[in-house]
Amino acid sequence: EAYNAHLYLKIASNLRVQGLDNLAAHFQGQFEEENGHQAKIQTYITDRNENVDVLVTPAVEVNPNEIIDIAEKYVAQEKLTTKRLKDIAKAAWDEWDLLTFQFMQEMINLQRAEEDEAMTFYDQAKHIDTKSALLLWNMSYGG
Repeated sequence: EAYNAHLYLKIASNLRVQGLDNLAAHFQGQFEEENGHQAKIQTYITDRNENVDVLVTPAVEVNPNEIIDIAEKYVAQEKLTTKRLKDIAKAAWDEWDLLTFQFMQEMINLQRAEEDEAMTFYDQAKHIDTKSALLLWNMSYGG
C-alpha cells in the first residue's frame, strides 16, 4: 500500500503540472485511499501487539507524459496488490489464523473496487489519442 500511495502521488503531481487537474485529483484521492489502507493494516498488526517494520519503498517508475502508460501502470499495480493480499489471506488460512484471514477478506473486497476503478480508467484512457482528447477527458473526468 505504501508503494501504491507513492506511485499515485507521483502521478497526481505530474498530471497537475501538465494542467490536468481533474485527472490529478483522481490520483490524489487514490494516494489518500492507499494511505488509509496502510494505516488500517498497521492498526490491525499493532492491535495484536506486533511491531510493524517500516520499509523504504522502491523508486516509483512511470512515464508521466503518456496517459496510456499511466493507465497501464495503474492497472498492473492494482492487480499486483490484489495478488499480494490474496497470498497473505491464503497464508493466514493455511496457518488457521482466522482473524487475519477475515481481515484480509475485507481488504480484498476493498481492493476489488480499486482494481475495477483502475480498469475503468484504463478502458477510457486507451481511447485518448491526441492532446486535445486528453484535455477534453480531463475536463469531464469525475473519477
